[in-house]
Amino acid sequence: MANRLFTVGAMAVLHSLDRKTGEVLWKHDLAQELSANYMQRGYAPSPVAFGDLVILTVGGKDSSVAAFKQSDGEMVWKSLDLRDSSSSPILIEAAGQAQLIVAVSNHRAGLNPKSGEVQWSLELPRGASSLMATQHWNPEDRLLFSSTAYADGSRALRIDHSGGRFQIKELWYSRRMRVMFTSFVRIGDFVYGSSGDFGPAFLVCLDIRDGTVKWRQRGWGRTHFLRARDHVLLMDEAGDLGVATATPELLKVHVRANVMERICFTPPTLVGTRVYVRNRKSMKALELGAQSVAASN
Repeated sequence: MANRLFTVGAMAVLHSLDRKTGEVLWKHDLAQELSANYMQRGYAPSPVAFGDLVILTVGGKDSSVAAFKQSDGEMVWKSLDLRDSSSSPILIEAAGQAQLIVAVSNHRAGLNPKSGEVQWSLELPRGASSLMATQHWNPEDRLLFSSTAYADGSRALRIDHSGGRFQIKELWYSRRMRVMFTSFVRIGDFVYGSSGDFGPAFLVCLDIRDGTVKWRQRGWGRTHFLRARDHVLLMDEAGDLGVATATPELLKVHVRANVMERICFTPPTLVGTRVYVRNRKSMKALELGAQSVAASN
């Protein structure tokens, strides 16, 4: 619904708001109503809108994923019985069908977003339950990429469809890139992101086709990547913002400035040529200029 805004905060309360006035139209306390397990660091995933539904991961008993009517908040379906992770669900199209991709515990699954029916599910090693970054889907090569810090790493899954069924195959797995809470980007056949958890962090370029590392670069903390047409924006946890060109050969940083005090764990948001950044205390809007970058479609 065009006049609605859906939000979930750290305490796992889903709100439907009037986007013009901010009035609360309805809400659900996912912890009380569905036993949402949002761990010690708070609830992190974002909800997604599909048709007349708003869908999100919950992590409760028999309600790993749940869908509510946008109009009045009535629950339409709930699915799976696995603990939640911090990664947001994504909507894709596979074999001409809409599919909701979720990461719940150490499982990855594809659901029918209309009904919650599980169309495929894959159990991964226990370390994969720490996934925070949003997964990336490319419809051309049908590759689902995800990267996890701590005891796991990066992997590419291929989603195929034949005989009326979906088949899931892991093409490769590598610990050379371990994304913690930051965002990464895929440009062509290469993924650019920040690898590292509690030790040193490296900026990394990874070949999506086989998982090989093209380069690693020091000099930044744990860093968010955001695509901006021919450039990428970098924002690290120390508050440094950069504009760069990323290629499989190198990362060329054109400009770098400290724009916020640490700790900056939230990815930047780009609207036109204006970038919005924040830390735990404040927010800023910065004008980058038309010749620098513009938001990608």
